[in-house]
Amino acid sequence: MRRVMMGAVLVVVAGCEPAAKRAIEESRADVQAQLARAQKIGTALASVPPVTKEGLTMAGPVVLAANHKDELPTATLVYAEDLPALTAPVLENDRLSGAKLLSECASLLTQGQHLGTSTTIHANVVKSYLAKCKNLKHVFVIRTRKKAARELTGDVVAFELASGKYEGGFPLAITSAGRTDKVSNTTTSTTRSGVGRRARATKTVTTTESSVNADESQLRSDLDDAIEDGITRLVPTAKFID
Repeated sequence: MRRVMMGAVLVVVAGCEPAAKRAIEESRADVQAQLARAQKIGTALASVPPVTKEGLTMAGPVVLAANHKDELPTATLVYAEDLPALTAPVLENDRLSGAKLLSECASLLTQGQHLGTSTTIHANVVKSYLAKCKNLKHVFVIRTRKKAARELTGDVVAFELASGKYEGGFPLAITSAGRTDKVSNTTTSTTRSGVGRRARATKTVTTTESSVNADESQLRSDLDDAIEDGITRLVPTAKFID
């Protein structure tokens, strides 16, 4: 275990500017405790049957804030399958943007980098993410049972983070209308005519338009709306700060 921890610290040193590394170390214990609580909830999910009757009972303010906002959230979304991966988080491209906070914090602790990137991070960004994770009181776990191009079924179940207490949930049954996006592609080609010094270069710009299937993007957007609608309906005082 000691070797593993030393290795993780070495990765952080290599991937952070000094001030960012200090910010990570200052918050490491508190954030790691939060991640451990979330993982413990993940192991308990199997004992929670699929939600058929909606209902949420949650104490205190419920605030979900986008990662780029300064406000501190008291709750966040997370996919059930991402909870075991918090010890070695990976970027999953199909995730809702609001369901990446725990994985982002786990990536900062283990890699010293944003999730799925190798760019240098700055201390103010690190402090913002880790402060959000330290302030969490509840987690909404997205459980997907079936997913197709335009359909998704499952549920959202809520837990108090500190105690692991189950706080209820609501079912998900989404049928998306789908979407087709128009995409423009511009290419530039150069041809030369003439001989020697008299040769001239002619540039030709060609723009083509094609249709791209965006069912996955639309389904993700519909899922985002369904989750927000469910939370605000069952917890009228809940706030979403986007």
